[in-house]
Amino acid sequence: MFRGHLRHLRFKIENGLSLIAHGSISIYEPRSTYQLLVDRCEPDGIGTLQLAFEQLKTKLKAEGLFDPAHKRPLPALPRTIGLITSLSGAVIHDMITVLKRRYPNINLLIHPVPVQGEGAALAIAGAIEWFGQNQAADILLVGRGGGSMEDLWAFNEEIVVRAIAGSSIPIISAVGHETDVTLADFAADLRAPTPSVAAELAVPERRQLLLNVARHQQRLTTTLETQLLRARQRLSASLHRLPTPSQSLDRARLHLADLEDRLVQSTHLRLRDERLKLAEIRQLLQAPDQLIMKAQNRLETAGLKLNHSLTTLMTQMKTRLQQAVLRLPLLDPLKILSRGYTIVSHADGRVVTRGAQLKENEPLLLRFADGQTHVRVEAKTN
Repeated sequence: MFRGHLRHLRFKIENGLSLIAHGSISIYEPRSTYQLLVDRCEPDGIGTLQLAFEQLKTKLKAEGLFDPAHKRPLPALPRTIGLITSLSGAVIHDMITVLKRRYPNINLLIHPVPVQGEGAALAIAGAIEWFGQNQAADILLVGRGGGSMEDLWAFNEEIVVRAIAGSSIPIISAVGHETDVTLADFAADLRAPTPSVAAELAVPERRQLLLNVARHQQRLTTTLETQLLRARQRLSASLHRLPTPSQSLDRARLHLADLEDRLVQSTHLRLRDERLKLAEIRQLLQAPDQLIMKAQNRLETAGLKLNHSLTTLMTQMKTRLQQAVLRLPLLDPLKILSRGYTIVSHADGRVVTRGAQLKENEPLLLRFADGQTHVRVEAKTN
């Protein structure tokens, strides 16, 4: 089957399919083989469109286009609804009638498209893309009236299904009657059995909304009246508990009298304490000899403690000095020299501690226990 004929097939030829093929027989002379040149074919036992439907459904489902997790909720009260359908036929009039009846203030934006035939799928997908790019509506109703599978095929085209699944605006699929099923129904956020039902699902009924508002308003009014009544009752009870001006004045007088009594008592106690202190001072001033005697006693006691502390400190210092004198000879480096050791130093007096510090022909000073001598380095060995 050559490409020109294969392009017109709506289903995909796969291994295992039983086909009814139409064409002509020819001979391939270089190999002397017969060939069947197929110009058209259809599945055996199942319609061409039905097979194409099932094949595309399996493919798109595997890609996740029908996943319920991708479905978006519809706005509760949309301001603008976009209609993507044909201007001819009763569908557009039915949807407009239902929308205006349920919510007269709704804004409608109609994007007319062909809903069957050549170019219908491309037009429908383009309309969905236009609404998404311009964010011109809150909900899109995409559909048409009933018909055969051939009539509804535009809503089974892959380009339309992908446009619905990728739309940034929630879409209600309203294709055909309740028994009609298209791939657009699986990709849409919500599937309506008919276009009229789709219009009912898109907007709430204004009359019911007004009833709900009235009911909530009544509940709010009742609640506010109840709260106001309770507030008045609390205010009345509070007013009964409030004292009269004469009662408040009597309480203030009693409180003032209590404060006055407490002030008098506090003053008397303070005066008594001051008088006791004054008596003690007078007693001390009348006997200065006793004060002097007590001071002399404290001074003598302090002197004895000081002498004892000085004596103890001097004893400790002498002991530490004697111990240091005994250890000093042990630390004398000359004592070490008496045991056969020698101190080697550079000419400037720096002591040599490592052989790496020496240089050839360098003058050195050797110090012994009984004297010193000058030497020179003749050679170095590692």
